[in-house]
Amino acid sequence: MPLKSIFSVSQPRSGHHLMEMMLRASLRERFRYCEFYTEPGCCGAIPCRRRQEFASQNYALFMQKSHDMNAADPLPKDVDLILIQTREPTLRSLSNYELDLRFHNLAHSPPYLQYFLATEAFYDVRFYQKWIKPERENALLLRYEDLLLAPSDSLARLLKRLEIEITEDDLAAGVREVRFSSTDRSSFTLRKMETSRFFEQSIFLEFLSLLSHEANYLDYPPWSVPAKSAGTIGAIYQALRAAHERNFPAVLAAVGPILHPEAVWPGVWQLYAEALLGIGEHKIGYRMLEKLLRIHPEYLDGYLALATIERNRGNLEAARTLVRTGVERTGNVIRAREFLTYNWPDEALRAWVPNVAETVSRDDVIAAFRWILGRDPESEDVITAHLRCLGAQDLRLTLLRSNEFRKFFVGLRQTGSSERSRSEPSMLLSAELVREAFRWVLGREPESATVIAAHQKARSPEELRYILLNSEEFRRFFPP
Repeated sequence: MPLKSIFSVSQPRSGHHLMEMMLRASLRERFRYCEFYTEPGCCGAIPCRRRQEFASQNYALFMQKSHDMNAADPLPKDVDLILIQTREPTLRSLSNYELDLRFHNLAHSPPYLQYFLATEAFYDVRFYQKWIKPERENALLLRYEDLLLAPSDSLARLLKRLEIEITEDDLAAGVREVRFSSTDRSSFTLRKMETSRFFEQSIFLEFLSLLSHEANYLDYPPWSVPAKSAGTIGAIYQALRAAHERNFPAVLAAVGPILHPEAVWPGVWQLYAEALLGIGEHKIGYRMLEKLLRIHPEYLDGYLALATIERNRGNLEAARTLVRTGVERTGNVIRAREFLTYNWPDEALRAWVPNVAETVSRDDVIAAFRWILGRDPESEDVITAHLRCLGAQDLRLTLLRSNEFRKFFVGLRQTGSSERSRSEPSMLLSAELVREAFRWVLGREPESATVIAAHQKARSPEELRYILLNSEEFRRFFPP
């Protein structure tokens, strides 16, 4: 059967990883996935240039992920299906806001919520215009609500579009990846926005009104009658759009009337200051950023904005000092690394920032749980908590030190049990899967292609896990 390919473009918090886990559980070794943003050795192309390589490795389905955050992804023509995943806008933004607060260790405040929702609206409008509104023959729109309420139908519909045959048992294995809050699926109800302590109706009504006017509320029924007047969120949205178009006078006109130190998030001041730079008012713009940092020394993006100015002037050491100062004062390593990855590939700074703290991805957490604990994380909150680990080795050691793993390993040593006797023969494991197992269980890469080939003969990932856990190397590292 020829390899089928999916370009999965999804809004954050709209069920992409749930669908990925369902496909992985259903297709097992026949499924290949590319995170794209964090994938080692990624070609960085849309569509992926390595698909023929994957086709030769007996995969049935390849999925490439993107959130298209900057609306810059090309429309993939040479794919079998474009999977578009979306969610009710207010609930999606609430969920994304809650994650953002935890991930960046921020406190909730109305000014930050307004700024955050303006950025969400700017993203939503462009996502709608590019991916949802146009009708394409090779596209499938999947709503988060439909996925949760009818996961079996959603998964079956997707595989049918791809003409991939699947047994009822394999389909059931995929559906089991959906973890509801209730054991009785018929009693499951979707989340209500009022249950979030961050739901402030007046603020979210403005968000709803803005999206209804600009993007038909992403074709969802509005939960309230849209208002006609625009407020702070609308002003910031207009400024973001004007800044994207490099219409700096329009930025100044949009946010100038709302620039009150205690009433708006520092990002709004940054927008205004950078617009001043854009119209040639360099001294005023620079001084405004300096004043911003005196008022808000915890705001990393202010340091990064000044560093960008110094770098453009050719003052590299001054720019690097500003980045280091910002990281040391704020501790926001994640944002600093994002900046260096996408805006300024400075190897000297990249060599310094990871020494402050390494970061791990969501997929790292899931993979570590599967290889070390033999299961998936039990909730999104658990995943978020482990994202704070200072690098892959810190994550690995955190799980190895857990009481759950210690109890399991003591039992393994006492009984000498193995998955080998309980594993059904399967297709040859991929070399990538073997490398991943080595990284999480043994903390290193396989030493040779011969070693990889030998471990590819394990009859299942579960058996491979037990082989490595029973190895003399692991026993020396982790004595009972």
